[in-house]
Amino acid sequence: MSDYARTLEKVIHIAEKVSGKRLKGRILPNAELVDELGFDSIRILRMVIELEREFGVNIADLDSEADFSAYDTVAKIAALLEQLTQRQ
Repeated sequence: MSDYARTLEKVIHIAEKVSGKRLKGRILPNAELVDELGFDSIRILRMVIELEREFGVNIADLDSEADFSAYDTVAKIAALLEQLTQRQ
């Protein structure tokens, strides 16, 4: 399994956990947090916190990537985390 695939798997797991819904096995990489998974601002904040804990990054301190709303799908979030972890 590639690094990206592992990252994607972790992001999906965190999205399932944060969603508060029974989505196990139903979240696809192109799933949109707000439109498809029903995330509100509180759930997105919880997702950011969980991602920062899991990956040891600080999403809030980013320069051009600071607007997390641009990362609206699970796959985009996984790609961002890949970039951030490679910078470390």
